[in-house]
Amino acid sequence: MIDKLPLDLLPRVLVLAGPSGSGKSEISANLALQLNRSGSVVLIDLDLVKPLFRLRNARQGIERLKIHLVTPGGEWDNSDFPVVPGEVNRWLSSDKRVIIDVGGNGQGAKILNQYRNLLDRAEFLMLFVCNPYRPFSGSPQSLQEQLESIESQTGLKVKGIVSNPHLKEHTDSEIIKFGHALVEDFSQRTGLPVLLVAVREDLVPSVSFRTTPILPLKVFIRLPWEYESAEWKEEHV
Repeated sequence: MIDKLPLDLLPRVLVLAGPSGSGKSEISANLALQLNRSGSVVLIDLDLVKPLFRLRNARQGIERLKIHLVTPGGEWDNSDFPVVPGEVNRWLSSDKRVIIDVGGNGQGAKILNQYRNLLDRAEFLMLFVCNPYRPFSGSPQSLQEQLESIESQTGLKVKGIVSNPHLKEHTDSEIIKFGHALVEDFSQRTGLPVLLVAVREDLVPSVSFRTTPILPLKVFIRLPWEYESAEWKEEHV
């Protein structure tokens, strides 16, 4: 659970943007998991950039947890074409909590332009997810350039940062702490607050941060060939 962040005070609509491979889809799914405990959440996959690492590929695990996942649907889920789910306008105009996962960098976030009017009318918060261990994300300057690209392509302002420092299976507490320090430098440079530190759930006991709450990460996003064995294990263990 997120102990320090008042989830019920978050805006109705959250938008997750950031560099490619920073962990936006994983963060989106886990925020939906936490928020779903206080009421139903709609999770929208607007990632039109990376066909291998998208929420739609983790549909079975996400929907098993009673999270409503919106994707293009049917055969379009496996298509490389930039197909937009038809339900997006309806959910943005509703009173439901909505989390939107967009593609990487400014090019991926540009899809938000067609929803600008609805987002402006809704109470929304756009968060910048960063993993400083990703290529082209290892310095405050490079992260700021990517943030500025997202804002210029969408005309929307980022209001907070999600720190997601990890090196996949090589991650340990020292890697998390060192990476988070880089994100804090970026935060100071931009004046944007770090609202969350994302930490894989088995590593949560080994880290703590004085002022920033931890979002424990359940792993949803996997390599394509890993889904079948992971889903079998979840059903039978």
